[in-house]
Amino acid sequence: MKLSAPAKRMVLVIGASSLVMMGAGAVYYRSFSALLFAAGVLILTVLNVGKVFLMERAAIKAVELESGGTAKSYLQTQYFFRFLLTGLVFIAPMTLAKSMDDPASIWGSLAGVFTLQIAAFSAKLVKPEDEKPEEEGDRA
Repeated sequence: MKLSAPAKRMVLVIGASSLVMMGAGAVYYRSFSALLFAAGVLILTVLNVGKVFLMERAAIKAVELESGGTAKSYLQTQYFFRFLLTGLVFIAPMTLAKSMDDPASIWGSLAGVFTLQIAAFSAKLVKPEDEKPEEEGDRA
């Protein structure tokens, strides 16, 4: 599936912010817990990239649907599915934390959840050059 430019930017920001969070976790923990933290971030980063693909597909399909009510219910169902998927994926870091008796993977997965929000805000704030409004003096 081909991604739009904002979705590509979101995937790049998700990757970059997860690397920053993994680095911060390595500096903070400086032990085996840093690997658990990185595993938690990585699990949720992969999920968030998948959610970007799901959001892109849902938006395209909603535009193609005929009636407004059908599109609205489709988008609500897709939102609930992504929310449920996030909850199910949280089970892996929680199991890892319980088996290792170290909560670092839970903290890492919590940090990984925020990568999607960071990407969404950056996609909204940063616009490509062709979408920026013209300045008063730039008009010919």
